[in-house]
Amino acid sequence: MSFVRFTSALTLTLFLCACGGGSGSDGGYTSTGGDSPSGSSSSSSGGSSGNASGGSAGPFNLSGTIYARAFSSSDTDTNDELANATLNNQATEAQPVVVPALIGGFATASATGESSGRFRTQPDSDDWFAFSAESGTQILLQIHRYQTLLPLQNDLDLFLYAQGNPNEPIASSTDIDEFESLTVPESGDFLLRVNAARGHSNYTLRLDRQRLSHTSSSPSVADPMVPGELLVQSGGTSPQHWQRRVVPAADLNNVLSQVLSVHPDVSGIKLARLQLLYARKSLLADNDVLRVEPNFVYQRTTTPNDPLYLRQWHYRNIHLPDAWSLSRSDSNTVIAVLDTGIFSGHPDLAGKLRDGYDLITDPERARDGDGPDPDPEDPGDLASNPRSSWHGTHVAGTAAADTDNADGVSGSGWDTSIMPLRVLGVGGGTSYDAAQAVLYAAGLTNGTGALPTRNADVINMSFGGSGYSQILQDALDAARSVGLIAVAAAGNSASSGPSYPAALRGVIAVSATDAADALAYYSNFGDWVDIAAPGGDLTADVNGDGHQDGIYSTYVLEAATNTASYGSLQGTSMAAPHVAGVLALMKSLNPALTPDNVDALLEEGKLTRDVGEPGRDIQFGHGLVNAESAALAANRAPEQHIRAEPSRLDFAGTYRRLTVELSDTSGGENVIDGAPSGNQPWIIKTVADVVDANGFGRYTVWVDRSALAPGNHTGEVIFPLTNAGQFSLPVNVTSTPVGSRTSAGRQYLQLLSVDDKGNSALVEQIALDAMDGIYSFQFSDVPAGKYQLISGSDHNGNGVLCEDGESCGYYPEAGTTLSVDRSRSDLGFFSDYLNPAAEPRPKAP
Repeated sequence: MSFVRFTSALTLTLFLCACGGGSGSDGGYTSTGGDSPSGSSSSSSGGSSGNASGGSAGPFNLSGTIYARAFSSSDTDTNDELANATLNNQATEAQPVVVPALIGGFATASATGESSGRFRTQPDSDDWFAFSAESGTQILLQIHRYQTLLPLQNDLDLFLYAQGNPNEPIASSTDIDEFESLTVPESGDFLLRVNAARGHSNYTLRLDRQRLSHTSSSPSVADPMVPGELLVQSGGTSPQHWQRRVVPAADLNNVLSQVLSVHPDVSGIKLARLQLLYARKSLLADNDVLRVEPNFVYQRTTTPNDPLYLRQWHYRNIHLPDAWSLSRSDSNTVIAVLDTGIFSGHPDLAGKLRDGYDLITDPERARDGDGPDPDPEDPGDLASNPRSSWHGTHVAGTAAADTDNADGVSGSGWDTSIMPLRVLGVGGGTSYDAAQAVLYAAGLTNGTGALPTRNADVINMSFGGSGYSQILQDALDAARSVGLIAVAAAGNSASSGPSYPAALRGVIAVSATDAADALAYYSNFGDWVDIAAPGGDLTADVNGDGHQDGIYSTYVLEAATNTASYGSLQGTSMAAPHVAGVLALMKSLNPALTPDNVDALLEEGKLTRDVGEPGRDIQFGHGLVNAESAALAANRAPEQHIRAEPSRLDFAGTYRRLTVELSDTSGGENVIDGAPSGNQPWIIKTVADVVDANGFGRYTVWVDRSALAPGNHTGEVIFPLTNAGQFSLPVNVTSTPVGSRTSAGRQYLQLLSVDDKGNSALVEQIALDAMDGIYSFQFSDVPAGKYQLISGSDHNGNGVLCEDGESCGYYPEAGTTLSVDRSRSDLGFFSDYLNPAAEPRPKAP
């Protein structure tokens, strides 16, 4: 007889067997409900509360309802051969789901060869799902048979397609660990494919907006990457332990057949990327390797007396002239501009340049005949072949052009110095080169072996892409630890999907506004955006002055001999250096200003003017940068020393749990003193995941919608602090009616008797199918005594209940029993894909 222990809290052995009472025997399942929406025992005669005939000894009737959680669903062709099946093995058979969703399923790359199960003699390598979703929706797959020591043994992957084209994936996740994740790049209708690459496993698939992909995301076929090249971290966890590695052609050829077996009609560029991602798997399985990722390619995302200052409307929109009356910075404040390099002959940049460096490793991309060297001169990136963008020169001018020099334009940082670091060349730049530039700017050991004479104070990154880079995150973490403040452009795709490095941890992400302080039509947005700044709009002339509303700055006139010029560009690339320049002004007023100080002041609204929806929103973050307010706040201690990221938890598009990072910017004055708690009954639990000695770190908040009326509901999680203080984290939740697609899969409900020693025996088992997320049940002729009800699905078809990836529920509580001395018709509980023993038991609706 197959069996498994449930949890440490409930030591009952659970098994599936034939109905008929007693302790049961081997022989498989017996369903008395047939194909009806809900099954019941064969002797069902209805039940009611109160005593039944037969006296206190019984027999009695027990009946009630099992509920599937809102948003939960089940793969329609699991390995449970006794459950009704609808195939979802091809795109044309895709199973419809509604976001948010939590789906339990099963997939196998080949026939399992086991003694039971629907797929013991045939594979079920693909499960397809059809859904509609907004840009930024995140998808997380958990593989429950993942084995740490044998990561390739049971390996499942994720692929996303536009609904009309199931041959060409638009996103993918092909890791080899317990989780796969990807982000929906734009709003629309999609197909999602769970593909079993090797072995077989139960899985749990979650589609919602948990912010999972903002801080860690699997490499995707959608991410531009250097062909045939991987970045490998081994021998240590510091940023300096990453190395570039060219993948041998033989390794790429070895995985070609595997790629084509899944995507026989994929286009050439994506075929090459998939080969690289599949080749990455074998490296990931190497015990000596810590991390492996592609080398991602990023693209540029683009009253003084200076005579052209009047065309710089964008400075007046952010009150920069008022800030200049408080601080004009000084040449000791340095902004590192990571970009295409610099046209050093520009008069408005003369005398402003400090310790520049060219960090482009690929000579062809660099176009200057060599690899890294101390010369950051921009030879042109051929962005509009044969013309070049001169992007770095334009960005540097916005950040810190020579101001009040009776020539040209003004720079937002006034006297601020520039450290030009060349990372973008022909076709963009790479995550490896960007990481080395960040380390160089921070004065930390990097791949060039060189160091600046003085570290930068602020880093401006006016480039981005869809690839999450761990090497770049490691470099930024190291730079932040020595005091550098990082700023990055949010991107120009008019999308809420995260763009990196802007969406990386510890980076101030900047969206773009137009001359009317509205979100620019091209600007990215999302819950990861922190602040907005002018990015311009070359299609408009709001002021009617005959000039397009671009961002006017230093530029280059291309000819046989290039000459200094000025020009207008638009983009979040142009917005970011406004913020970097303002932060440089703050740094000159307060050299001790730290990244934590900046984050806290930003959270409190001290650096911005609120535009758009009140408070933080997805378009402008905390608001439009206000240079005057920022300068006034430079020497002020933050009023609120506790920072939450995100600043509020919104469960509108999320199944059941969200995480939050709490940090303390007071220098250790605050301590979370006690357990956090929700001020509403539907906030059922807050768990400390990883916290320090003072209680700061990552928490997970759980909600339960089951007793809520449809609509929006608000509450708070209260974190108690020392000295009778508290920090309140706002929580919003949306409740919707249970829909017809809600299901926890076919349920096998067991009634078990429990003796005085805690030993249990199976009395009866029935099979149930859901109707609108509800399973009705009844047991008849039950003698008086103590009982437990256990219900669960059997997705892997092995006759064992409540394994990982299967729904499970019990009544009344873990380790407790129900005393039966009368008939009952009010029994209700949930069968859930989340471990019920690890959560508080909610009230049935």
